[in-house]
Amino acid sequence: SSSAASDVYKRQDTGILYLRSNQMEIHKYTGETMAQFVADSAVNLYYDAAKKFETTSSGTKVTGDTLISNSGGNAKLKIQRSNTASNTDDYGSILFQSSASNNNVSIGAARESAENDAYLYFSTASSGTLAERLRIDKDGNIGAGTTSPSSFSASDFVINKSADAGITINVGAAGTTNTASIFFAEGTGGTGDKERGAIKYKHGDDYLAFHTNYDERVRIASDGHLSQTVGASAVGFNQTAAGDHYIDAVSYTHLRAHETGRN
Repeated sequence: SSSAASDVYKRQDTGILYLRSNQMEIHKYTGETMAQFVADSAVNLYYDAAKKFETTSSGTKVTGDTLISNSGGNAKLKIQRSNTASNTDDYGSILFQSSASNNNVSIGAARESAENDAYLYFSTASSGTLAERLRIDKDGNIGAGTTSPSSFSASDFVINKSADAGITINVGAAGTTNTASIFFAEGTGGTGDKERGAIKYKHGDDYLAFHTNYDERVRIASDGHLSQTVGASAVGFNQTAAGDHYIDAVSYTHLRAHETGRN
């Protein structure tokens, strides 16, 4: 051995180098640990005296960021199950823990009905209990609060909750004049295709409008008055202070009450 910083030991060979010991360490010339190898225990790798990699009885631990790089632009992280899975068995998961080792978030993949299909699920913890919140099944159906979105008539996106539930569209702070919209499209060829049908709420004016065939057809004003647009004509359904209802029209219109057997 030598303590000189300039000492170099070199041997070129095609054989195998055996080092036998219950514990082996590699140190920098200053004494800083670079690697440790402990029999029947951990292998530890260090960077600038800080442990970055450690083997354990159940796998490995990495401290810090991990970069997966591929010059072809197709870098992958593969998680592979070593044996055949039964339905609902996990193929693997990513678990996010707190410093106290609490399981707070999990992203997992599991077999759905065959070895070549699977579902992806997302779980979050509430008061220490980890529970599934969102699932994407093998057909791409999305379920929030359900493990079986395909069980519903419209299964593309299902929100399931045994209590009051809703979806919120927020377009700004109080006083905004932005419009919140839900569009029904039939392709992307033009605006008329992308907005073939729509439900729009115009903030500021505070009216709700319903569109068909790309045009507004019915509007509910902020005071609750209802108006309908047919071609260039607008028909309003209003109410007097006394509670009587009447029709306002910019052109001649008909109101017909129909009863079976009568017109």
